[in-house]
Amino acid sequence: MEVSAVDSLLMGVSRSMGDDLGALEDEHLRMQLDAFPGIAADPPLLALMRTTVRDTLSTEIEVVAHGIDPADVHAPPSVTMWARRVAQRGYPLSSILRAYQLEHSLLMRQYVERIDAASPSRELAIAGVLRINELSSQLHQRVFLLQIAGSYDAEVDRLAQTRVAAHKARVLQLLSGSPTDAVDAERALGYRLGRRHVGIVARLGDGRSDSAALTSAVGRLATEIGAASPLVTLEDETTAWAWFGDADADDLVLAASGWTGNDLLRLAAGGVHADLSGFRLTHSEALTAFSVLEAAGQDAPSNAVTFADAGVVGILSQNLAVTRAWVASALGDLALDTTTCARLRETLAVFLRLDQSFVAAGAELTLHRNTVKYRVDQARRMLPQPLATQRPDVELALRTCRLLGKVVLAVP
Repeated sequence: MEVSAVDSLLMGVSRSMGDDLGALEDEHLRMQLDAFPGIAADPPLLALMRTTVRDTLSTEIEVVAHGIDPADVHAPPSVTMWARRVAQRGYPLSSILRAYQLEHSLLMRQYVERIDAASPSRELAIAGVLRINELSSQLHQRVFLLQIAGSYDAEVDRLAQTRVAAHKARVLQLLSGSPTDAVDAERALGYRLGRRHVGIVARLGDGRSDSAALTSAVGRLATEIGAASPLVTLEDETTAWAWFGDADADDLVLAASGWTGNDLLRLAAGGVHADLSGFRLTHSEALTAFSVLEAAGQDAPSNAVTFADAGVVGILSQNLAVTRAWVASALGDLALDTTTCARLRETLAVFLRLDQSFVAAGAELTLHRNTVKYRVDQARRMLPQPLATQRPDVELALRTCRLLGKVVLAVP
């Protein structure tokens, strides 16, 4: 069969369909409304749907009527606008693509009927049907469906980014201390401000940029400690700020401390504080405590800390050179970065925390009291000044070494 005969047949059929575009448009519009019944009550969107149907049919008919290569065709602006609008209304992409596939099937039936009526022979009719099916399928699959999906996905991404930005702006407004309608903020954020809060700052253990995994990890913390869903906002792709209502900072740190491998979370928790002022204060404390983990880097002795434990050290960590010198002046040779000194520092810290009881320290460290006494005596001898005259400085320096690790220790 000569291609020219097939093309001539299809061009004639397409011209006749163009003449009947109004009737075809009405039939296709009814099919679209069956897929999206709610749009009938939305005049602006209904008008856009009608324009989209008309432009889609016109484009398809013109491609066939003028022998245009589908690869050179772009979807009409109304089609991509339609994809964005239905994304804004929350319709799933699958329903949109399904409606277009049904519309394509309807158009094929209309073409087949007209080809059959206009063809002088069965052989030519079959060739025409095969040709129109090839052209129309290329146009739908490579142009309409692909560009519709792309426009829809881009709009969904834009909407998500807009919601995230609006959410973060609300949180920043609360933290700024500027006048705020608390009731309106609670409604927008889905989080109650008139209660006790624990704020946290968190990053994934390997520092990777994966906001979805980070948000999921924070949610998992709430599940593990039996807390309600927290308010979470991302400072950036690597760092999450979150607030847990009526939770305990120690419980959060204990839960995070048990995670390892890919689940590892670097976390700092503020204290428990109430109401809007407490919302702000616990966040500030979490930021200060988190600075300890940042200063210690990947060698941080712990992956999770509280402000109660690390707050003062967090302030000290703002100037590591000065802090390192101060630790050396307070601990002397006990500040050396060796396994022996680390063991002696731990023993002395526990001994001082437990009211200088050899028995209690031995029980916590699972050591004989005589071993504790031996280590404490060794540590005392390494101090530059008698322990009794500088105990507060020694205890803080020991805590600083425990939390910051190598960055404040002396090279042997």
